Amino acid sequence: MSDFLRISGLARDFGGVRAVAGLDLALAGDEMLCLIGPNGCGKTTLFNLITGVLRPSEGEVRLDGRDLTRLPPHRIARLGVGRKFQVPSVYDDLSVAENLDVALHAAAGGDGLAGLWRSRGGPAPGRGRGAGLGAVRLDGRRRLEAGQLSHGEKQWLEIGMVLAAAPRLVLLDEPTAGMTRGETRATAELIRALHRDHGLAMVVIEHDMHFVEALDCRVAVMMAGRIIADGPFARVRGMDEVRQAYLGEGHA
Repeated sequence: MSDFLRISGLARDFGGVRAVAGLDLALAGDEMLCLIGPNGCGKTTLFNLITGVLRPSEGEVRLDGRDLTRLPPHRIARLGVGRKFQVPSVYDDLSVAENLDVALHAAAGGDGLAGLWRSRGGPAPGRGRGAGLGAVRLDGRRRLEAGQLSHGEKQWLEIGMVLAAAPRLVLLDEPTAGMTRGETRATAELIRALHRDHGLAMVVIEHDMHFVEALDCRVAVMMAGRIIADGPFARVRGMDEVRQAYLGEGHA
């Protein structure tokens, strides 16, 4: 199986602090990886390096053989990297369907909300909107203003907006942050279904170990800017260094 995402010797310094420290990681084109680790270990910095928000001090990031290391964020996005941030950024005053229209317009080369208004004089039905909302289980909420959605549903809507760009690699930063236990379970089912049905490469940052276990995928543990363990959840959680450094004895 060839590597779709290949990260080699990646490092990023902030003054005298090395946030990412010579990290190596590889992902197949249809593989899902859950990245765990304590706050401050470099997980979000890694996402910023992959997406071009930050440039590395050393090393490189390759997507399907293409070097992303010096490309700006918009070029990386156009090459098929989609990212969802921890806090959902949806347009509360627009309907659920209109939010997806904005994402579809941006994916087609426009500039999101402003471009949609200029070109159409207001939101209009976007191609693929129904399928997109169905994929994130919001088809029945299409006419509702996004501000009226629950926190979990806003997270699902933003995942749908990321998918509107037809990415080949999806980066999800703590997609269950602030969710109820029921929403967390539903989100795990949703992400597994999206991965299964669309065959996407996905990297998910998460802290909730119940959610990580429910994803039933490969897990990498990050500490002090490096990957210290990598493998199936059941094996990783049993490693002494992982239990002591992150999971704690209560997860043994």
